[in-house]
Amino acid sequence: MTDVLLICADPENVDHLLALASPSEIRVDVSAQIAAASARWSHAGVVVVGVDQLREVAAAGLPRRCGVVVFGYPDPDVWRLAVEIGAEAVVTPPGEQGWLTDRVEQAGAEITSGVVVGVLGCRGGAGASVFASALALAAVRARLAPYLLDLDPLGCGLAVILGVDHLDGLTWDQVRAGAGRIPARSLQSTIGQVDGIRLLGWADEVHTSLQPGIACAVVDAARLSTPVTVVDLGRATAGFQREVLGRCDRVLMVVPADVRSVRAARRMVNRLELPVCEVVVRGPNPGGLASQDIGEALGLPVLAAVAADRNLDQRLERGEPPGHRRRTPLARAGDGILKDVLA
Repeated sequence: MTDVLLICADPENVDHLLALASPSEIRVDVSAQIAAASARWSHAGVVVVGVDQLREVAAAGLPRRCGVVVFGYPDPDVWRLAVEIGAEAVVTPPGEQGWLTDRVEQAGAEITSGVVVGVLGCRGGAGASVFASALALAAVRARLAPYLLDLDPLGCGLAVILGVDHLDGLTWDQVRAGAGRIPARSLQSTIGQVDGIRLLGWADEVHTSLQPGIACAVVDAARLSTPVTVVDLGRATAGFQREVLGRCDRVLMVVPADVRSVRAARRMVNRLELPVCEVVVRGPNPGGLASQDIGEALGLPVLAAVAADRNLDQRLERGEPPGHRRRTPLARAGDGILKDVLA
């Protein structure tokens, strides 16, 4: 699908719009006359009508649709005709900064707006990174092409957990966004992939912080690109981790089934003041703690309990991704939780 259908014969306005589209890699289909563009009227994400072609577009009697913008220097007739064709706005060149990118992303959001799942570890070594990787692999099995965002700069790196020593592609220190926008297509084309997972991680020598707004801009772009984005939030102590925590649709806390971990989880719940959080209990349970006991102690719902897998560490050492084998406890838990998340 074309991002923008531009119906305009004025070369100056065409140049204006192409210049706006270029930095964000927005695809523009230019048509000088409505006769040549009518077949594409309903299939473009956004339709921009130049004021020079506005009268012809109104006379063509095309079906009403969302995402129509009039572009050019208006006069009284322009406003009347814009209302007649159902335009949402009249933009005087070049318009406010970022207006075209916003329109295209809004059109994309109407088509797909994915779920963002944040994964927390109640303590160091709780297994949050391993579980986040297993959940992303479950999405691959469902053919969803997930994003996996590593927001724990002090961990070993999710690429290693997925069995890859080095991953080519974008890293967090290369992202330049501030509090602005990142085009979803730009993120998709520059991010590295491991076994069908689009993974954004850290360079080994990177600083352990991100400027405000960068991580949220990446999450927003990922949401428009895939049905499922999994975010490893570490222990959510850094400012950029807390920002993304507020962007998540679901937050899952991995809690090993032992007294020390439950105690750490209670302190985390109190410290973070989590608005919505569900617990994933991880075995083994050496003291016999049941999932229900853990949920009651934390005052949180238990989404799943993952049985102990005594061969997990050996498989990870061999470079086998967690949950790669469908009959393992992690794979079964990932598949079940994914269905619940998508529902």
